[in-house]
Amino acid sequence: MSTAARSLTVAVVGATGAVGQDLLATLARSSLPVGDWRLIATRGTRTPRLEVDGAELPVHALPADSADSALWEGVDLAFFCTPPDVTSAHVGVLRERDVPVVDLSGALSGAAPLAVPAAGIDGLGEFADAGAIVSPSPSAVLLSSILRPLRALGATGAHGTLMLSAGLAGRDGVDELSRQVVAMFNQGEAPRKVFPTGLAFDVLPQ
Repeated sequence: MSTAARSLTVAVVGATGAVGQDLLATLARSSLPVGDWRLIATRGTRTPRLEVDGAELPVHALPADSADSALWEGVDLAFFCTPPDVTSAHVGVLRERDVPVVDLSGALSGAAPLAVPAAGIDGLGEFADAGAIVSPSPSAVLLSSILRPLRALGATGAHGTLMLSAGLAGRDGVDELSRQVVAMFNQGEAPRKVFPTGLAFDVLPQ
């Protein structure tokens, strides 16, 4: 895919989440020639518009079934910043349409080349042929950035405890944690949809 000849229509799925918004800010500063943004969020989002590079743009709801959706028409490149199950449910449609996919959810791990610069893994050379590239889970990226220099020093094994944030469950996880904290201080009923056993002032083992 040549990006020098023309501007691109870029879809960002999960645009309203923490990862999606960081990605939008990064892409706006990059040299990627974006001519049109297609901002998409999971259904039920409470954010109808987002500002990208000084312009307010509409946020579209991710359709329940992507197969016949007009939302993907004209898309040249798609980024998925959604939980793995959401990515898996929709990414196949784009791959069938030969739309290159950048998976930031880890859903395509094992099925697409990896890109983990912190670990010296660069699958960009295979991107064009594979039609997709994947970054593993945030925890895997974090661990690789720590373990790579240790391996260079001769380490052959490591043990550690990784503390993951509520943000791994997306904006819904962050919002629910906030509401749980407020409810506990006000002796109210804490919402427990994303985290059924509660998370505020607690740690959940996995």
